[in-house]
Formats: sequence, C-alpha cells, structure tokens
Amino acid sequence: MAPLAVPFRVNGAFVPRAPVTVYNTGTDTVSSLFTDKGAAFAVPNPFNAAGFGNVRFFAASGRY
Repeated sequence: MAPLAVPFRVNGAFVPRAPVTVYNTGTDTVSSLFTDKGAAFAVPNPFNAAGFGNVRFFAASGRY
C-alpha cells in the first residue's frame, strides 16, 4: 500500500511543490523510497510534492 500525504500550512492550505524528505526514525539517514511496492524503481529523497501538494511513494515496513 502506498502512503499518500498532503503537506498543509497552519491555515489548512496545501503546499504545492513542497520539499519532502523522509528519514529513518531517530536518525538523520534518508530512507530509500520507491515508485512501486516491488521496489523496482527508486524515488529521489528528498523530492518535491506535486502541484496540488500530494506525495506518493513506497518504503520498506518501518517507522519514518
């Protein structure tokens, strides 16, 4: 299952093309991200959210 998240501002407005970095919990190590659950295609990390502020990626099970 792919997590889907939308970065929001304090006033509730979404943030188009927001910078996104996913880290392993409790570290400053960036996580490996993928476009598919088979981990065949990597996603750069960090990356920018889409124009409507949404982000979608797959990652190994764990805490991020």
